[in-house]
Amino acid sequence: MNRRFFLDSDETFRAILECAPDAMIITDAEGIMLIVNAEAERLFDYARPELIGQPIELLIPERFRTRHPSHRTDYAAHPRRRPMAAGLELFGRRRDGTEIPVEICLAPLPLADARLTCSAIRDVSARQTAEDDHRRTMESYRMAVEVAEIGTWFWDGSKDRITWSGQFQKLFGLQSDAVLSYDEITGLIHPEDKPRIDAAIEAALHRDVPYDIEYRIVWPDGSIRWLIAKGRVHRDAAGSPLDMQGTITDVTERKRAQEVLRQREAQERRTAELVRSNHDLEQFAYVAAHDLQEPLRMVASFTQLLGQRYKGRLDADADEFIDYAVDGAQRMQQLIKDLLAYCRLGTGGQAPQLTSCLDTLDDALRNLHAAIAESGATITNDALPDIVADCAQLVQLFQNLIGNAIKYRSEQPPRIHVGVRASESEEWIFSVSDNGIGIDAKYFDRIFAMFQRLHGRTRYPGTGIGLTMCRKIVERHGGRIWVEANPGPGTTFRFALPAGGTD
Repeated sequence: MNRRFFLDSDETFRAILECAPDAMIITDAEGIMLIVNAEAERLFDYARPELIGQPIELLIPERFRTRHPSHRTDYAAHPRRRPMAAGLELFGRRRDGTEIPVEICLAPLPLADARLTCSAIRDVSARQTAEDDHRRTMESYRMAVEVAEIGTWFWDGSKDRITWSGQFQKLFGLQSDAVLSYDEITGLIHPEDKPRIDAAIEAALHRDVPYDIEYRIVWPDGSIRWLIAKGRVHRDAAGSPLDMQGTITDVTERKRAQEVLRQREAQERRTAELVRSNHDLEQFAYVAAHDLQEPLRMVASFTQLLGQRYKGRLDADADEFIDYAVDGAQRMQQLIKDLLAYCRLGTGGQAPQLTSCLDTLDDALRNLHAAIAESGATITNDALPDIVADCAQLVQLFQNLIGNAIKYRSEQPPRIHVGVRASESEEWIFSVSDNGIGIDAKYFDRIFAMFQRLHGRTRYPGTGIGLTMCRKIVERHGGRIWVEANPGPGTTFRFALPAGGTD
């Protein structure tokens, strides 16, 4: 009777069903489909005659079919208009067996002699695809923000409430899952930076100024971190702020790198100024020493002539005074000679070229022949390498170090050894060892300074410039020089030169 009723029903009712945008299916109490509209045909890919008279389970995926009759019975016992399984994922089954996500709304039809149900079924494939795409996009965004260690925050203008992400809290030195108040967060901002932040937020909200600010925070452990905060204000049609959202990023390492770079540039400027100053001083010292030679030569010559002519003809004090004057003039001449030699190290010299260290050592020993013979010194050496160097300055270096070893000898005849070894840092480490009187370790740091003397002039003559010249020669070749105490008597001077020489 029910089936005949619907087959003979008013065409207006059928027309309404046909116009519905959703698939419409009317079933009886046993779940038999009585009426379907065109959208139901399209959605499930069945012709209308193929659906009429069939159980509704035909359109339900097989994995749900066995449970569906009990759900249908429960609904028939308490019929009412309601969405089916709201909040759950529902699926329909098409002719070819493919499943489609759907939303279903059930409603009982108010007929006196029939218990019929109208099902409105909507295909939500497009919406679900969009939701899945949005979910994937948001997950990608979340992962990107997490990997980039970017904290996010949001101000809701309607509630005047600020929320922030777990990464935001981590950037403040806090646990990401800790429950914190706004005051606890802002309490970590450096006190000197709070006024700037407040002013920047006010400018963004009320004057539409871009919110972009660097500020410091003080972590709970007391360390200082630098953050960059950026934000954007969303406004209504009238221009009033609705909300504001933004990000924070830790830039502490960048700030440290900038500070290191700033200090390095300042150091380079100071170094350049010192180089210019040293060059000017060397030029001045060279010119001054050079100009002093002639008048000093006259003083020395006439003082010596005075001593020769009048020695013994004046009293003893006069003879002593003349001796002092002659000695002082001679020492001054030697000092000027050494000072000029030192200045020439920085203002001249030969272009570096491949040089035999053995040949330069032989030249130095020939220059020291008289001192070696007089002291009875024995000098030995390892096989020495060839390096790129200023040959004349290398001769001077060996001559000064070996000459010092002879000068500061003990009562035993000097035994001096010139050694060399290769280092892992592509350097040649040279050594000049002796059995002399040695040097107290407390003087190691000062013996290379200008005019430094550890002994009186009476026993060990000299100007105190020799080791300073050694240091300058070594540094000019890109190396370094130092002194070590021997396990027994004597001293070892070591200097390192690049294995490839210097430009």
